[in-house]
Amino acid sequence: MTTEYLLEVNGLTVRSGNNFLLKDISFTILKNECWAIIGETGSGKSTLLQSIKNYKSHPGIFGFCKEKEPKISLIKHQEKIKDRTGNSQLYYQQRFNSVDKDRTEPAKECLSGIKINSTDSQVIDQLNIRKLLEQPVVQLSNGEHKKLQLARALLEGADWILLDDAFVGLDCMARQLIKGMLQHAIDHDVKILLVTTTDIPEFVTHIAEFKNGILTSVRTRKKYFSSKTPKTTCRKDIDLSSFNIPAQNEEFKNVVKLDQVKVIYSGKKILDNISWQVKKSERWNISGPNGSGKSTLLSLITGDNPQAFANDIHLFDRKRGSGETIWQIKKKIGFVSPELHYYFDRSSTVHDVVASGLFDTIGLFRKLSPHHKKAVNEILEIFEISAFETKLLGTLSQGYQRLALLARAMIKNPPLLILDEPTQGLDNELAQHFINFIDKITVELNKTLINVTHEMHRIPGCVTHQLKMNEGKIIEIDLYHGKENNSHTGRWNRA
Repeated sequence: MTTEYLLEVNGLTVRSGNNFLLKDISFTILKNECWAIIGETGSGKSTLLQSIKNYKSHPGIFGFCKEKEPKISLIKHQEKIKDRTGNSQLYYQQRFNSVDKDRTEPAKECLSGIKINSTDSQVIDQLNIRKLLEQPVVQLSNGEHKKLQLARALLEGADWILLDDAFVGLDCMARQLIKGMLQHAIDHDVKILLVTTTDIPEFVTHIAEFKNGILTSVRTRKKYFSSKTPKTTCRKDIDLSSFNIPAQNEEFKNVVKLDQVKVIYSGKKILDNISWQVKKSERWNISGPNGSGKSTLLSLITGDNPQAFANDIHLFDRKRGSGETIWQIKKKIGFVSPELHYYFDRSSTVHDVVASGLFDTIGLFRKLSPHHKKAVNEILEIFEISAFETKLLGTLSQGYQRLALLARAMIKNPPLLILDEPTQGLDNELAQHFINFIDKITVELNKTLINVTHEMHRIPGCVTHQLKMNEGKIIEIDLYHGKENNSHTGRWNRA
């Protein structure tokens, strides 16, 4: 071993049953180096971080530069939430239910046991999370969870911070903020190793690429970017000829109509006088900082927020609360979000995950008819996940889990698709494949779309309108002019 190393890995192999997740991985990270791990969905990136975190379970494989045992903090792609009794089997709607919210601890409990002095308080203020500490942890957005986890790692004095897709789900300002915090940590001798599918920060010196559980290359930053060329081919063109699931042909003019909508938790306004209208066949993108109210807005439309009944909301030309059931609403909506992903049963097979979309349940509890079975087989084939049909959702990579949930959203051929960060966790090729699918199905099958993303390059080309939010308010409603012409500041308001 050289005296200049930070971490050595010698012959790491990880199996799941008869399958290799990682195979004979060896590398050395030297002093003054910071590595990013990249690779296709399912290539073993997250497994590597988990193995480093649990290095004691792999004796003789890992060597660290210091004689003492390193303190390692792993910031996962999705962190498991527990209630006050230690139960982690929470449900999706709990985030929006004011009765159940207090069953989970406030965010500050995630920092319990950490003595916060004046210096440590700067970490909380720099991450802009002080105002979140009194909120129930179940109500935090995906990006807010990431900030809270990073704060804990820094306050605990971790020697190594491992980040699994640290920038996924974060708005641009939050990304820059966390990059700055990580650079500051590196300057103070904290070692950083990150998995990324979207962004390689400036402080990264080397890029290691994985494919099918094998380390295929390690390049310096300069060599990686000088050799990187855009792919001229993607996955095969989406063929909708086998998409024979009948559409729901109920007539309506307005899909969504909100008038002066408010959502308040414990005296705090989450949504403040929201008025918005989505007409049939329009395709919207919603953007805004983490915690701006986007997910709460969507929950009013999907029927998951009980405060919908206290507001003036029309869905598919029918006033909410006028006698329709939540199942009648959900039948017309295909929906996917990071939060839905988080609460989904990982012990379900991919087949059952996709089939559950026929009944809008988180899990399959009914016997399928021959017609239903045919629909499941069709959608699995279109999404190119038929090979995973019998595998448990939890055994797949985060990216392929997301693809299964995307297929679940499509299986009813609903008139409205609501996609909250749908490509989060997908590598660029899979993300583009899905965006191409959205473009094709929304245009050719005349769908209404509400899409949410922080990443401008992942807005589907079919989008026609945009809505921007901040601090629970709409700050802009406008026509969307595409990625190349999105610098306008004018507003467009409809009567």
